[in-house]
Amino acid sequence: MTSLKPRTARGCKYRNTDEGGAIVYVWSKGENDPVAVVTSIDDLSDDEKGDIFVQYCFLNCENTFFSEQWWDDLSIEVQAIFQSYAKSLFYEGGKFVANEKKSVNWEFV
Repeated sequence: MTSLKPRTARGCKYRNTDEGGAIVYVWSKGENDPVAVVTSIDDLSDDEKGDIFVQYCFLNCENTFFSEQWWDDLSIEVQAIFQSYAKSLFYEGGKFVANEKKSVNWEFV
């Protein structure tokens, strides 16, 4: 994922679906960031998308929420990684890089 300005999205909505969940991000009209975010995620390999996206959520988005069941099903090691992202005071920019060990098994459609 390419370098993006911190907190580019203006809001987001979470939805449950039959296959899992969906996140819808909202930007102000006329901003270039939506294209940059979607293109950046689209350009990643399928193996990297989930890990880098979760980094983006915890580092860039305020009030990130995932279900308690999802959290409890994560290993203690992965929970610690995500907690370190959430405790970061700010994201200085730069390219996101997937962790060596895959932290989530998400599919992007």
